[in-house]
Amino acid sequence: MCTRKKLYRHYDIIFFKDIPMTQLIYCSKAKENVALEDVKDILDLSIAKNKEFNLSGMLIYNGTYFLQCIEGKDEYIKNLYANILKDTRHENIKLIGTVDILKRDFENWNMGYFYTKNEFNEKDDFYPYDMSFNDAKSVLMNFSKGL
Repeated sequence: MCTRKKLYRHYDIIFFKDIPMTQLIYCSKAKENVALEDVKDILDLSIAKNKEFNLSGMLIYNGTYFLQCIEGKDEYIKNLYANILKDTRHENIKLIGTVDILKRDFENWNMGYFYTKNEFNEKDDFYPYDMSFNDAKSVLMNFSKGL
């Protein structure tokens, strides 16, 4: 009987560990008056808040466009995205997609960040609005490996 009880508790732990989370990817265009220092301020606040709410993610910024993935508990992701939509430092916000996940892709990052201005040529090859969810995720994951 005691063994069964321990086994049952073990299954409870596994069940609660595997509660699905949400992964959300969006892109936007920085407003012209946004400086790199503003982005660093956003990151500092994001890192603190994301740690508090157990969120993780990755942000790419090239001086013009943002591409970001955020992942964590569904209600926290929805609240964060609602705040992102209200942020006046960027415009043309496009939700690329959301998926339910059991495992984080950016679990080591409260908010990984990559500034890519020097990674692309002057024609601005980084245009996230045309990316599919999988393409955007692939770009974010590739950049996260370089950090």
